[in-house]
Amino acid sequence: MAKKGFLFVLLFVALINSAWAYDFYAVCSTGQTLYYNITDANNHYVEVTCPGINNWTGYTKPTGNLAIPSSVNHSGITYSVKAVGAYAFYECENLTGLTFPNTIISIGRSAFDNVGVTSVSFPSSLLSIGGLAFNGSSVTSVSFPNSLTKMGEWVFNATPWYLNQPDGLIYAGPVVYAYKGEMPPNSSISIPSGTKGIAGRAFHNCPNMTSISFPNTLQSIGIWAFYACTGLTNITIPTSVSSIGAGAFYQCGNLSSFSFNAQNCDIDNDGYSYGYYVFDGCYSLSTLTIGNSVQTIPDYLFYGCNNLSGTLFLPSSLRYIGWGAFYNCSGFTGSLTNPSQME
Repeated sequence: MAKKGFLFVLLFVALINSAWAYDFYAVCSTGQTLYYNITDANNHYVEVTCPGINNWTGYTKPTGNLAIPSSVNHSGITYSVKAVGAYAFYECENLTGLTFPNTIISIGRSAFDNVGVTSVSFPSSLLSIGGLAFNGSSVTSVSFPNSLTKMGEWVFNATPWYLNQPDGLIYAGPVVYAYKGEMPPNSSISIPSGTKGIAGRAFHNCPNMTSISFPNTLQSIGIWAFYACTGLTNITIPTSVSSIGAGAFYQCGNLSSFSFNAQNCDIDNDGYSYGYYVFDGCYSLSTLTIGNSVQTIPDYLFYGCNNLSGTLFLPSSLRYIGWGAFYNCSGFTGSLTNPSQME
């Protein structure tokens, strides 16, 4: 009986702990109760989160004008507020005003989905915005900082801000947000210098795009950025790219050659598991070139590219080949000799 009682207590504690998804809460200067997760205990960093599991069920949603603080005290420790987490204010439809501190570096997926905020001015510290962050919200005007380098998919989907944009290439500060409308046949796109990111689904289903060139200022390519761009036949990734989204070239069925020059790059899934690799559905991809300054080939980058052929030359700069990077790439001939300085 004692053992059963002990197990019951453990189960009860587990159920209680799963009822919320925060470490502590505090009232901010504008009167709303905000909930926080400690993301870095050593550096005293926190993110704003929602009290439930991705929702506010059973809790009082913030309303009116909200000023997110730059820091918050808890148990005698002052924490810096570095992020707004995924779903932090999901469906807080009566939240009408929003002020960010200059400590915020990231905003998570669906963080302000369906809020009543009409105007947003992002802080100069902001680096990334997750997919659907303001989906369905009332936003009509946005001010983007030059610090922004990464955006997920459909951040402003169905908002007045997006609906009022003219057809063509839409920018969100230094990030290409989307191509709106139907692209003319045989379009060749040149992304100008100074551009730092390509948002998720930016060129979603643009089969009329036959070529695209990237500047050496580009740092990120979002998830499904070139979904079903069947007119593309070759892509060159510049040295500056540090992040490529999962499924970035999904179903680019006529993509035949790829030149990878990114020095150090990771694969990003925007906080959501899509289950698609970068080149899923690229059945014509047969030629791969690895640039002379590449130091890292990220995990699963060329996973399943079984039509790649020829001899693959790895540069002397290479330090790391990720897990499954060339899984099932059975078409290569010759031997792959790893540089002596590989980690």
